[in-house]
Amino acid sequence: MARIRTIKPEFFKSDDIDELSSDTVRLLFIGLWTYVDDGGVGKDNPRLIKAELFPLREEMKSAEVDCMLTELHMKGRIIRYIHPLKGGLISVVGWHDHQKINNPGKKLLPGPETGVEIPCDQPFHEDYRSPTVELHEDYLQEQGTGNREQGTGSVEGESEGKPELFVLTPELITQVSEVDRLCALLEKLLKENGFRERITAKWKSDLEKLIRIDKRSVEDVELVIRWCQQDSFWYKNIRSPAKLREKFDRLVADAKDEYRKKINTEMKPIDKIIQRERMNSR
Repeated sequence: MARIRTIKPEFFKSDDIDELSSDTVRLLFIGLWTYVDDGGVGKDNPRLIKAELFPLREEMKSAEVDCMLTELHMKGRIIRYIHPLKGGLISVVGWHDHQKINNPGKKLLPGPETGVEIPCDQPFHEDYRSPTVELHEDYLQEQGTGNREQGTGSVEGESEGKPELFVLTPELITQVSEVDRLCALLEKLLKENGFRERITAKWKSDLEKLIRIDKRSVEDVELVIRWCQQDSFWYKNIRSPAKLREKFDRLVADAKDEYRKKINTEMKPIDKIIQRERMNSR
């Protein structure tokens, strides 16, 4: 159901809005405010959005709306994500900066912190706009088991250079819960160190990227979080997953150096001589 929203004069002077490719995209962004619920979340369904926001534009196709949504996602105006039970969803970035909701209704849809953000360069299968656990199995049967590498969405016979489909697998569902756990760990350790940072959707997005894009294991991320929050220098400087991701290689190197120094300090003199001889003989 469409909702009455407000628009500030500053909207029309915003550099971020000016960067959008067309007035239609800008109109879509404004229209999404009436489409989403009072928490700034709505179903990621271009056909439904087209029917709600452009009912008289018969020449407009849902595929055009999908492309405009992708632009808004890439430009950081919305987040497109998949929830394990609710399917594809959209969240308006900075929702509470745009809107002041009096007597907000019950929040019916979960926010982006509960799902997996869709990579901007990877389209996902149309069926995944629906609840996804059952559809994952249906989609594998549709494509044929054994013809598709699980988790990548690639299918034999696809033309080279075509973007891979983004498919929510059981592994990614597990990853969502691991990201939640890592966020809770970082928040807890920061609080113990006297800081007040709180879990946000961006926290979860950055940690998800650290695992999925940077190929860091959950175990390694947890070890580095624990190490940096007890280090006398790093605990003051790593106060968000974004900074953790930026400095991850440096943190790993520093942790290894500390470990080597600790081992070296605890070694007896004769042990140091034996170790030096072994190194020289290699």
